[in-house]
Amino acid sequence: MTLGGQIEAMLQTELRLGGRAAQQYALLSAVERKDMVVDGLPCQVRFNPGRVRSVMADVSAEALAQRACFLCPDGLEEKQQTFVWDHYFIRVNPFPIFSRHFTISSAIHEPQRLDGHYEAMLRLAEALPDYVVFYNGPRCGASAPDHMHFQAVPIRELPLQIWCDEHIGLTDTCSLHKLPLFCPSAYLISSPTSAGMDEQRKQLMAQMGRDINVITWVYGGHFRSLIIFRSKSRPDCFYAENPAERILFSPATVEMAGIGIVASRDAFEKLNPDTFYRIIQEVSL
Repeated sequence: MTLGGQIEAMLQTELRLGGRAAQQYALLSAVERKDMVVDGLPCQVRFNPGRVRSVMADVSAEALAQRACFLCPDGLEEKQQTFVWDHYFIRVNPFPIFSRHFTISSAIHEPQRLDGHYEAMLRLAEALPDYVVFYNGPRCGASAPDHMHFQAVPIRELPLQIWCDEHIGLTDTCSLHKLPLFCPSAYLISSPTSAGMDEQRKQLMAQMGRDINVITWVYGGHFRSLIIFRSKSRPDCFYAENPAERILFSPATVEMAGIGIVASRDAFEKLNPDTFYRIIQEVSL
């Protein structure tokens, strides 16, 4: 059985057990959505109250020190299942955005850092061709910046990833492309083999910085990584004292790729093509 088949079987087992994940996945059908075009990119905003923990996560050093790590064995919910892959644990994300949503965490408790793990990200994307694998930097939406992890969701769900495959062709060598829309600091690395991908990533990060969101997948037999550079974790409107100006929108990879997830109706109503665009511009490098 493929890796995808094995983890999807794990998902079904966990749903049958009726734990926290089963409750949250059942709520996905009630998620409200609204479509909009933002800077030429077909986007969507979703009102998903089940994501309130992620949207409002306190990732300060003090808060992290006071809570048990929910990616370590001692912090798991009783009915959570674990699939071991290489030096990582694959688990069903208990607070899903999509109908299939997995977290892939390091088997050891180590800080969220892509160096030393990017090769595994490429291998994981190759082993899961029906998924994209993404990474939230420790200051770019990760709700567990103290424990290295990726996430995997179905391919062709994220608008910016779809745009790349529809508008940027495949090449015979490793290539770098700056995207012309939505995110002012988004770059696509594309290569027929994994060789050279990590070196290109390191060179780009040396020039642009280390605060990033990354989406990696396989398209037409080629490896692709979309790297989005960030200037800040949250927009100023997240902290606005005036309720009329406050928008509780905390962009991570999914949001930077065109799917805005909010946990409050107020934020859902305030997000429109203009506010969505302004926030993405503000938090981008």
